[in-house]
Amino acid sequence: MFNKSCYNAIKTIMKLRTSLVHGKMFFMWLIYQELFTCMTKYQQTLWVLIQEVLKSNPHLFTNDEKIFLESFISLPDDSQRLFVRLYTRKGPWFRLSSISYPEVSDSRQAIKDLSAMGYMCSFKGVDELEENDMEQILNLLTVSELREIASMSKNGTRVTRKQDLIASVFSSYEDGVCPFLPSAILDRTEICIKITSKADSLIWRTETFLPEWRAGSFSIPTS
Repeated sequence: MFNKSCYNAIKTIMKLRTSLVHGKMFFMWLIYQELFTCMTKYQQTLWVLIQEVLKSNPHLFTNDEKIFLESFISLPDDSQRLFVRLYTRKGPWFRLSSISYPEVSDSRQAIKDLSAMGYMCSFKGVDELEENDMEQILNLLTVSELREIASMSKNGTRVTRKQDLIASVFSSYEDGVCPFLPSAILDRTEICIKITSKADSLIWRTETFLPEWRAGSFSIPTS
């Protein structure tokens, strides 16, 4: 697994490589390549992106931001891979029950690690669901689930299109006709997660400083 010890080893290699004679430099480069073999292509891409931006533009980040970005490298492989997967997907919210990738062996543990480091957040209870997030989370529901909730409302609804259903259900909640909406959503979605605004903003900024590394270059498999 690519962990903090591997990261520190690579940092040392990168610092030494310019002062090494050609033979030793080649040997160290082989070690560097070997440490990367356990990483997916898109995982390597984000890793190198962060390193290159911090190296070439350190003055554009506060100390706290630099520490935060570097902490990504110390995360377990599963956490790094899951973060990139979700970062390049349309969000901001995702149903935990729908997250499954062959290269991520334990999604739940990956989410715990990402949350602990401030890269991800979630809601597990009605009291954690804020109104400004509710309409976004409604998009995670299927048409069938939205119809179920709409049928529970006093006003009901005759619309059939998903976006019309979302607008109708949310409007009923705002009008006080559907006060049970938060619990109805949670009953169906269960735990939902999203990338934190801090992580999203900082990764976006690194892409801005190196445009050629934009999200489209992560080469993530479509399966």
